[in-house]
Amino acid sequence: MDWQRHEAEPAAGEGARRGRERRALGLVLAVALVAALAGVALLLAARHRREAGERDRLARAAERGPAVLVARAELPSGARTVTLPGDVRAFWQATLYAKVNGYVQEMRVDKGQAVKKGEVLARIASPETDQQVRAARATLEVRRRNAARAERLAPHGVVSRQELDQARADLGVAQADARRVAALQEYQVLRAPFDGVVTARYVDPGALLTASATGAPVVDVASPGRVRILVYVGQDVAPFVKLGDPAEVALDAVPGVRIAGRVARLADALDPRTRSMLVEVWPEGEAPLRLVPGLFVHVALRLSMPPLPSIPSQALVARGAKLQVALVQGGKLHFVDVEPGVDDGRRIQVRRGLAGGEVVALSPPSDLGEGAPVEALTPEQQQAAQPGRTPGGGGSARAARAPLDR
Repeated sequence: MDWQRHEAEPAAGEGARRGRERRALGLVLAVALVAALAGVALLLAARHRREAGERDRLARAAERGPAVLVARAELPSGARTVTLPGDVRAFWQATLYAKVNGYVQEMRVDKGQAVKKGEVLARIASPETDQQVRAARATLEVRRRNAARAERLAPHGVVSRQELDQARADLGVAQADARRVAALQEYQVLRAPFDGVVTARYVDPGALLTASATGAPVVDVASPGRVRILVYVGQDVAPFVKLGDPAEVALDAVPGVRIAGRVARLADALDPRTRSMLVEVWPEGEAPLRLVPGLFVHVALRLSMPPLPSIPSQALVARGAKLQVALVQGGKLHFVDVEPGVDDGRRIQVRRGLAGGEVVALSPPSDLGEGAPVEALTPEQQQAAQPGRTPGGGGSARAARAPLDR
């Protein structure tokens, strides 16, 4: 029996040890489970807080509305500047045509060649004109002899008074016809009408020319040393343009260069087809570059006109058949009808609908209607905003409310 008792004691100790290990393992598992549940709860709570925060942010964003760029309607004081396209022309320019039918016998000039007034540019061979000259001279000689004979015989009664008068009249007609064909013969020589430069040559020796302004021209001559700039102003500007008004000429091809000038001539009448008036500007002083005839330029006219508010071009929107501007008032859009005036490509003058000083939305989203909430954003604030902020949408980064919409 003793040996049985001794064998049972180690077995009982082993069972107790295993029981303790199982209880310890269960405790560890329980603690781990509780920790996992707590972690899940914390994650769920954090997610809930994030979702709640996002909902609040979206609600606030929806309440404020999308961000739109805004600017003020400016009301200038005193003189106004009107910028219009212009065309540089040579002070003198002419396209020369043939006055008689014939062939180009000789071309003495070419493009870019300087010429003096009266210099021969081309010679035209016209056999028909030469024949007319010879015929007119022969007729004149016959009529001159007939008239002389009648003058000698009339005192003796050999010819009547009527025959003498007829001989004198025939002589006058023959003299006039001889002068006419002689003048035509002079046109066989094409001469420069003024000092200048040949800017184009259209024909070569041997080319057939016809005596018509609709035929082929021979050469173009211009005086490029002195230019004038032609500008057409609309009927809303024409009454305010005066001789001597200052002007500034700018070229797209050479940014930053400005050439001073003044209004030198006015047509003083509107073209009934275009309702515009021709204004001629002459450059003044030493120009920083040479104005070549044919250049396209922008001419800024400084005019004394009643002040009109102006807005950026992006502020004008078309809604149906109306032109409108979206005002930002109290954080909401309010659309007003306007009548636009002069548009220089950057700003538009408004003749009716604005008084000046109003805050206008630039390129407002087309889905926003009257009374839609918006957040005003100046261009400066747009540049300072975070990259995720997009005007016209509900980006995550919000700039501070612009003071312009208050």
